[in-house]
Amino acid sequence: AAEEEEVEAELGKIQAGHDKHLWSYHTFPDSGGPVGAFALDTVWTRCRADGLLDPRRPIVHESQIRALEDILNKDSNLRQLLVLTSTPLAPALPALANQKGMPQGASRPGTEETAREEAAAAAASLDPWTHSGPQRARLLEALCRWQAAEPWREVLVLTADSGAGCPIQTKIYDVTRGMFVRQIIAGPIAEQPRAFDAEYTGWIDGNGRFSYEHELVAARGGGARGRRTYLELALAAGRPGDPRPAASACHFQDAFSDGVRVALGPVVGRVTNTTAVVLLEVDHTAAVTCVVTESLGGRVHRQTRRLRRLRPTAFRFLGLQPGRHHTLRLEGVEDAGGRTGGFTTPGAAAAAPARGCRVAFVSHPPPRPLPPGMEDELSGVDFDLGYLTSKTDGLEKLADTLAQAWSPIDMVVHLGNQVMLDTAMGEVRAMLVAAEGAGAGAFRKTMEAEAAHRIRDGYRTWWNLPALRRLLAHQGHLMLCGEGEVGGASLQGGDDIYAASPYVQATARRLLREAWEDYGRQLWEPAEEREPSAIDNRGGGYAAGQHHARFLLDGGGGGGGTGVALFALDLKDGLLSPPSRAGGANWGGEPAPAPLLGEGQWRALGATLARPELRVLLIASEFPLVDDSISDAVFKAESPEHRSLRARWPWHGAELLKLCAALLRWRAHVPGRQIKFVSGNSGAGFRSIIKHSDIKSEIEQLVTGPSLSKVEHFLFEKTGELSKNITYEHSRVLMHRNFLVLSIHQHGGTQEYSLDVSFHSSKDPEHWGLADMKPDSPEWAIKLIDMHLADVMELVKKFKDGTHGLPQSDPMVQIRNILIEDQIMTS
Repeated sequence: AAEEEEVEAELGKIQAGHDKHLWSYHTFPDSGGPVGAFALDTVWTRCRADGLLDPRRPIVHESQIRALEDILNKDSNLRQLLVLTSTPLAPALPALANQKGMPQGASRPGTEETAREEAAAAAASLDPWTHSGPQRARLLEALCRWQAAEPWREVLVLTADSGAGCPIQTKIYDVTRGMFVRQIIAGPIAEQPRAFDAEYTGWIDGNGRFSYEHELVAARGGGARGRRTYLELALAAGRPGDPRPAASACHFQDAFSDGVRVALGPVVGRVTNTTAVVLLEVDHTAAVTCVVTESLGGRVHRQTRRLRRLRPTAFRFLGLQPGRHHTLRLEGVEDAGGRTGGFTTPGAAAAAPARGCRVAFVSHPPPRPLPPGMEDELSGVDFDLGYLTSKTDGLEKLADTLAQAWSPIDMVVHLGNQVMLDTAMGEVRAMLVAAEGAGAGAFRKTMEAEAAHRIRDGYRTWWNLPALRRLLAHQGHLMLCGEGEVGGASLQGGDDIYAASPYVQATARRLLREAWEDYGRQLWEPAEEREPSAIDNRGGGYAAGQHHARFLLDGGGGGGGTGVALFALDLKDGLLSPPSRAGGANWGGEPAPAPLLGEGQWRALGATLARPELRVLLIASEFPLVDDSISDAVFKAESPEHRSLRARWPWHGAELLKLCAALLRWRAHVPGRQIKFVSGNSGAGFRSIIKHSDIKSEIEQLVTGPSLSKVEHFLFEKTGELSKNITYEHSRVLMHRNFLVLSIHQHGGTQEYSLDVSFHSSKDPEHWGLADMKPDSPEWAIKLIDMHLADVMELVKKFKDGTHGLPQSDPMVQIRNILIEDQIMTS
């Protein structure tokens, strides 16, 4: 009791010293305007030491009332006042008992009167203002006095649902002055709506001064009550001195329209130990709720956003629990049952899995042309979709692994070509040629919009293919912009767009860049996190590297430091850059030899290499750093059939040598540093060593082969040189479809790391080498049991015989299976 009194006293001091945080006032515009918003806190003053609310405490503080009175007395330009509060001034109390619930002809004396008195007492206990009557009366007096003083003034009280279960408009009458102020109760947008079961009229106080009258409203877009809604408010305050009264109109919009379906997603993007990004797109404009549930403690994170039709939107969740599996579901869409997912947040430093961090790298090289005659058999089908003619068993096995609770793979890096837009770009060219011929006007805008839709439809088509859709819905994913995302060879001299006008080329590039920003880049960097100028002047944008470094360190090393970084290179930066950008492509003819990396990416890489604490650097690239020698690549690229080599590193010899020199010098400068250069889009998987003979430094190159399309023969020399001092040697060519997993382990609390590389291939068609990758080690599972011993014991009792009746996909069942498989039930 003494401790509680001490805490209460300290809490009182904090409350008394922070009165200014209990209210805030804003005018529109900020310099002072006719509309003001007064935000009134009705929670903090009732907060107890244990975090619960004490209904006996005053709902507002004296300082809040004084602040409102001072504002109304001083601001002479104010014509319209919005009072924002989470607690209605006129509550929607449950309807009082009436004779409907009494037997017909009941005649016990006092029965009806007693029932009404009891119901009134119960209703009063639900009104948070019950113990703050004088404060509420004083607030209403101040508001009514201000509005009544001038005929053009208006007060609007905007408040939360507070248990009403539906949207309500209310008139709060001042009987003495013969006028009223309006209150608007917003309906629920995330909770379950309920039918209105409250008194339509009543008195606010006991002295007959203030009364209220509720009016139900129906939502637009559906017309039916009992639906989730949000409020749109239109204000017309007028200017100071205008004799016309201020006006307002409120519209309750139906949050979840009928027939809304998911067009793409959910796709899980960047996941850290406390945050996650989820990308979603729907086929009609609507408000959609994304629900993330922590599977052990049951904590629910809900986020509702208004999604535009066929525009991907990123949900960013904050405050997640480290080291926990989270399930993902949607509300407000018809096909929510088939659009689920999940992810596991990396563990905090004290409870990180002993296995460290595992990152999978997947490559989807462009599918080769179909055999003669096959095109006729697939007439009417977009046969550029390699999935239609390729085996997807590798991605399916990887998807199974990612879908496990506490998946052994923390993150998947897709090394370009997640979509193939070759076919789409042919249609886009025709649309843009027609748009150019029509001249400036509405028709041009319409055709550009149709072209943009065709490009974006490629993302929806590819990312909705079954194997890939399930893969993207679990764990975290990072996309690199590849050849497929920019229309294949269409922007690099291999298509009709190459010979098109500057307008067609420039517009095609702009539409491709905008689509990539909305889909691929948002997984790592949601639009609202970027600077206003980030899209046009990003200098490498999403590939800047800083975000990637934080992810791997927070989630993988266990030490919580910054010793491991993943730097993703954007090799299409120059191709999609605006024309004013230095080093950008020439949009009026044959593409100029623009550099692979913009100046911004070089600066970002330099800043990353300058970190003194960095020990392990992983670099992800669409193409291998070295496959051919520089001279061989330049020679081959002269022939038309090898024109695509101009987009690869060896053809850009100066840049290749600059990058190799920087990386080799960085590694040689401090003992213990390591570099892994990971890439894909090669006909086969292989490993390489790049050496500098003078400084005795080397880089290991890891090239993952195709995970879907056919494996090709290795057509490069096994050894070669890039310069007098830098040589390379290729080894271990994998002639099976594959992807690779890179495991990072930190040794205790030191800055020493070990890296393990494993290729998983179709040589093992049943498991693809993933059978030995269990969700977590027994040591970490025991720590989990220690943290949640009571829950686990209940789990063991309930599921001991296996007759729990839950689906195998349920997280609790998966936990049980983990415990049994790891044989730690006894422990």
